[in-house]
Amino acid sequence: MSDVTTELAKEASDKAMEIARLKAENDRLRELVRWMYARMDESSAVQHPYAPAPISYDHLMQAHARARKLGVEVDA
Repeated sequence: MSDVTTELAKEASDKAMEIARLKAENDRLRELVRWMYARMDESSAVQHPYAPAPISYDHLMQAHARARKLGVEVDA
């Protein structure tokens, strides 16, 4: 293969790996949102292994609104 073809193949491989990484992270974050919705009410805070600190209902609603504003579909 030519140098150009080799470089394009490498770039395509790098992009595919980045897409796979982002998909895995998106799946993990969706799971976190579902887990939190299932376990909280307006007066509680929860701790999840993926979360650095307990998350309150208000924080969850703010994060949900920001995600939707960015075009991320968050379903609970």
